[in-house]
Amino acid sequence: MTVASGGTLDMGTEASPIPTGTTAHLVLAYGSGASRYGLTVNNGGNFTVRGATKTPYGFALANILAADTSLTIAASSATGWQAGDVITIGPTTGNGVATTSTRTITSITGTDPLTINWADILGTARTISSTSPIVVANLTRNVLVRSSGTDTATAGTGSTAYIRNLAQNANGFILAYGEFAYLGRNTASQYGITLDNANTLAAISNSTIRHGYRGISAVLNADGNSYIGNIIFENGLGLYLEASANNLIKSNIVHANSGSGISLQGSPGWNDNNTIAANYVYSNASYGINTLGSNHSIYLNWSYSNSADGILLSAPGSILAHNKFYRNANSGVQLNSVGTLIGNETYANAYGLATYNEPASRLFADSLGYGNGKAQADAVSELFIGTNGNENLTMKGVRINPSPGFSTTNLNAAGKYVVSYNQDYATGTVRLWGDYTVSGSTLTLDYASQLYTST
Repeated sequence: MTVASGGTLDMGTEASPIPTGTTAHLVLAYGSGASRYGLTVNNGGNFTVRGATKTPYGFALANILAADTSLTIAASSATGWQAGDVITIGPTTGNGVATTSTRTITSITGTDPLTINWADILGTARTISSTSPIVVANLTRNVLVRSSGTDTATAGTGSTAYIRNLAQNANGFILAYGEFAYLGRNTASQYGITLDNANTLAAISNSTIRHGYRGISAVLNADGNSYIGNIIFENGLGLYLEASANNLIKSNIVHANSGSGISLQGSPGWNDNNTIAANYVYSNASYGINTLGSNHSIYLNWSYSNSADGILLSAPGSILAHNKFYRNANSGVQLNSVGTLIGNETYANAYGLATYNEPASRLFADSLGYGNGKAQADAVSELFIGTNGNENLTMKGVRINPSPGFSTTNLNAAGKYVVSYNQDYATGTVRLWGDYTVSGSTLTLDYASQLYTST
């Protein structure tokens, strides 16, 4: 199916949404091996989806026991939810895809809060806390676009279709409150929902993208687009941007994908100045967030229970601010480039912060091994310094859990150091590890009053 220039495929608009109680389904043709069929929106064409308004996700208000078949949620967090909807329930323990559960709502009772009921016991308890919320996401929308087939293999048994957007015109590709399922394969232009040309424009919001090869894939200067409030679930990769700049990725639930949750790929000059804000990224089988490029703004995210790092930051000039990284199988934060970290919390990972190949990052008021001020140690080390290059850190007002603290072993090399001012609320102090050179200024210390043993 092709939407030609001047043509429109209307599955609801902001002015005329598909109302509650009505469904609109578009089933794309069944493919066979290498032969696939898709929906292509050419430049100048228009494809709009606007389903009934539905709150994409909320938070359980109380613990959920392993034997429970219900949870409570604020009414404002479940607008439009109804029996028959499929929900996912996020983890409070463990990491990996299996930590998220899926259930079908059988009934909703109460007024506020609401009680969401389902048939089978949950199996794994969820314990709510200020450092570990229980995210409940709703996958179901009344406008559905899906493949007839469900196998995203590239050839052989593969059978899925795809959506390819080439529209550069304003309002040419607007998807809101839609559900998109079983799309894509590992072939250029057919990855899932693919923005596939320079200057391609799109706004995707409050939608579910599930069970595809990739959820959303934007390549080759797909700049200035917005991805807000979406549920991205059980795809190969969740949200993948390559060589695309100035995009907004905000308030999405990116979870249980078999690769990374959010990926920004491409070299500096091509993949720059993207904003990743207020997302919940969890239960992914690789990194929660994986960034290349440069000068990204990454703030207020929760990245947890992923099978690799909470974030792999390989984007020089980026700012990482007020994020929470916890219960990831490897590091909460892995730094592979120069960056500025402000007010982040890493806790209950294997490593809190690990640095590799980055010459001079700065940390301000970050907490390693603490969540909301409570001690929750990272298992192996709060701070790990790699063995490659000159991994240098300047820290100001950072708090580091003393058990396990961090190993200074890899600082025993020329040009490698950590300098920490006012650490652990010790105002007026500086701590030095490694090979630090004072240059262009004077560093005056009261060495007569030893507060800490030299190492």
